[in-house]
Order: sequence, then structure tokens, then C-alpha cells
Amino acid sequence: MKPLSPLKKPRPPLTTRSWEVVSISYVMDCVRMVQTAKLDGIDFVFPRAIPSKYQDDLESNIVCITEIRDLPVSYGSDRSTKKLQAVGVNVYYGSGNTVNTEDLEDQLTGLFEAHKWYCIYSPGSTLDPDTNQLTKIFQFQRTKRKL
Repeated sequence: MKPLSPLKKPRPPLTTRSWEVVSISYVMDCVRMVQTAKLDGIDFVFPRAIPSKYQDDLESNIVCITEIRDLPVSYGSDRSTKKLQAVGVNVYYGSGNTVNTEDLEDQLTGLFEAHKWYCIYSPGSTLDPDTNQLTKIFQFQRTKRKL
């Protein structure tokens, strides 16, 4: 009888941040898209949630991108051929914000549209009563072909 092989060595620690590992790839694509665009007025962009060390930061303009939907919408030969994907884009403006919010929001919308996402929800801005932070919510959607 053959001896059992030794247990595999443990994996080395991950070099990426933990939120990158657990985030959906299309959310990370959107985060990278906004980071790469370097829109004037956006200080930080995060996927899924704002890390705890930034949650009390009321001075910075922060964007948080979350997944909303990822569902099959088209079928052929009993298999899905397209997916409907949607992301939520939450903009938290710092209390000392000097950026023209309308211009920034137009640039953000244009960026998503240039990458084949379209806006499906965009209510007016709201003012947080506790922090006096202006916030804006968008939802963008796209249809993606599956390979």
C-alpha cells in the first residue's frame, strides 16, 4: 500500500486587499474604470463597502460601487447566453466639497455610458442630517454576452 502524501503546504498570504478577493469581477471592473479616469473631485473609490478606516472621513469625496444584479436574461439550446448586470454607484461628498457636483456627476455618467453601461436610476441628491454630507446614488446596467 502506498503511503499517504503529506498535506499540501498552506498558501502564501494574498497580496491583494481582502475586498478585491471577494468582490464580483464586474464591480472591480467599474472600480478600476473610475480610478483610471481620475475624475477631478473623487478622492477614493471602493468596491462593496467603505473600509472602516474611511467611514469617519467626512472631508473626502468617496465613491462606493456595489453589485445589484447579475442574472441570465437570454437563452439558447437550454443555456443562458446573456447576463443582465447592474451596479450601484454611491457618491459621498465631503463636507468641505468645492467641486461642482453636477459636473462631476455628468462626467461619472458619461464614463459609464462610454463603457456600455446605461443609467437606470438616479434620484436627486440627499443631505445626511447627522453629518451634513451630500450624497448621490446612481444605478447603471449593462447586458453582457456570455462566452
